[in-house]
Amino acid sequence: RIKASANQSFTIEGQGKDVTFIRGASTFAAGMGSDLLYFRNFLDVTVRHCTVTNCMYGFYPRSCRKAELDDVKFIYCASDGTANRHDLSGSQAEQLAFWASTTNTSNGGAMRVRSCLEVVIRDIEVTLCARGCRIQDSGSADKTSFVTGCKISRTLEGSIYLAHAGYDGSAGYGCVNFVLSNNSVDSCWNNSILLIGATGCTVMNNSCTNGASAGVMCWHCLDTRVVGNSVYNCNRKAWSGIGTG
Repeated sequence: RIKASANQSFTIEGQGKDVTFIRGASTFAAGMGSDLLYFRNFLDVTVRHCTVTNCMYGFYPRSCRKAELDDVKFIYCASDGTANRHDLSGSQAEQLAFWASTTNTSNGGAMRVRSCLEVVIRDIEVTLCARGCRIQDSGSADKTSFVTGCKISRTLEGSIYLAHAGYDGSAGYGCVNFVLSNNSVDSCWNNSILLIGATGCTVMNNSCTNGASAGVMCWHCLDTRVVGNSVYNCNRKAWSGIGTG
């Protein structure tokens, strides 16, 4: 799954989220320590019409020309999905202990898309995972990347997150030219939509409800448009789903 040079494209296509299951292992406990779909130095990587479960990161493309997801469900990625640790009822100590556990969680989530020139994520579902859509240092001025029509709920950390390697907006990193639109985020244990060090990105027509932190949060961003979003009942907690304040 790691190539010396990017010269190959491929598609993984199932028959539907309720029919085709890609599992890291038969149980979360057995698969929690390993990334499942990890691909580095490819051209175009596409995954469609399936459910990804029981793993650390479910989808982890790195240094690819294009990463695409269509109609994919992620569940139990870096979390065993314990209900009362995902429903915003836990105390800071309870969430911290859950994250520190060696059997309940691991350092991953639904996806980590890293250093990909174009990203298209549409109509996916994420629930009961540690992180949602974590996209880092990706996109380009030449082609617009999209996260659209997604339903994300009950994540321990950010649900849609455009990340920056240095967390400080320094040049050469961060996401460029993304449109985050028409997504539904519910019961996120952190910022529902978070941008750090992003450039030329648009956050439009999203619904963010029942979040522990801000519905839309931007740090060190440049030329960012936040238009027509609905934010309701957010900033409910002073700590995140992993117990940080």
